[in-house]
Amino acid sequence: MRTTYLKKTVRIVLWLLLAGLSWVHAAAQAQDSAKGQGPAIRFEEAEFDFGLLPPGKAATLTHEFVFRNTGDQPLKILSIGQSCRTDAQCPVKSLSAGASSTIRVNTILPAEYTTSEQFSRQISVQTNDPIHGSVELRTKARFAFSLKWEPALIDLGRFAPGQSGGTTVTVESRTDSPYKIKQCIWNKKLFAVEERNVAAGPGSVEASGAKGNAARAVPGQDRSPAASKPRKTQICMRVLPDAPEGSFVDILVLRTDRSDIPEIRIPVSGHVMRSLAVEPEEIFWGILREAKVVEKDIRIVTQDPNFLVIDAVCGVPGIQAQIHKEKSGYRVRVSFDPTRASGPIEGDLRIRTKSPSEGEIKIPIRGLVKIAAKATGK
Repeated sequence: MRTTYLKKTVRIVLWLLLAGLSWVHAAAQAQDSAKGQGPAIRFEEAEFDFGLLPPGKAATLTHEFVFRNTGDQPLKILSIGQSCRTDAQCPVKSLSAGASSTIRVNTILPAEYTTSEQFSRQISVQTNDPIHGSVELRTKARFAFSLKWEPALIDLGRFAPGQSGGTTVTVESRTDSPYKIKQCIWNKKLFAVEERNVAAGPGSVEASGAKGNAARAVPGQDRSPAASKPRKTQICMRVLPDAPEGSFVDILVLRTDRSDIPEIRIPVSGHVMRSLAVEPEEIFWGILREAKVVEKDIRIVTQDPNFLVIDAVCGVPGIQAQIHKEKSGYRVRVSFDPTRASGPIEGDLRIRTKSPSEGEIKIPIRGLVKIAAKATGK
């Protein structure tokens, strides 16, 4: 009895093992066959680095990206997206299974394009590959300037008026030959700029506090790096407290005496926020059908400690405004008695302030009064 039970158990275990092996083998075969179905594009490389290039000279850079159709059906090149001053061409529109081809990428760089330390270009290849239908290819290079500077792009972010956003640009020589920053050019309505000649040793900071739209550095200042104590220049720029509100995009230009990089151009961007925030900027009562007073709060938030609200008036009958001072600014409570008017409501709440930049704040008020007349009878 016991022997029969053991035999049955062994048979069941063997059957389960054989069934599992068969399933794994079938799944592997199905996966292998699925891999070969359809077109498949494969590039030998997706990025190419041209390395160091001579600066200040026009150049045409060419590279061929090699790719192959590793699938079992024809591969079709649907389109090739190109970036600025880049031309990409493929000699074939369709590629049979197992065949190879190339995409030739030409990048034209005028002399004025070589005024930044590095560049990169991207192209997008669209195919009928069901898995890799879009492939990004990238080329890049660096220019061996005798000067280096950072940052290459300045984003000052968002800041309130009077809160001077700023940063420091550092320019340093890569060689032992002397150099000069002959001129700094910036927008004097937005920024103030100060130039400092900084040595590596302690206590050797010189500042030429030049201000203006085109400021010339102090004549004869030597910015050549010594053998053991290299010198560098710092350009400290800050946004003026009275800079106009809104977003700005500008360029800081540094003109040097170096032939390979006579001009350094650094884009500058930022956003000066409004001196105060008003919420909401409009009041809409909607359709008022009941004879009861409605209210709405207007909040004025400001960073200016000298900001002052004088009064708030409106010419629409039935509208009153009460001013409340708060820690972050003011709260103006607007109330309206619909029994004092009928029909459309249209007017402006005028909030007079003691602020040179704001003066008077206008809040449009709109609505419609439709109160049904009460029926009277004996």
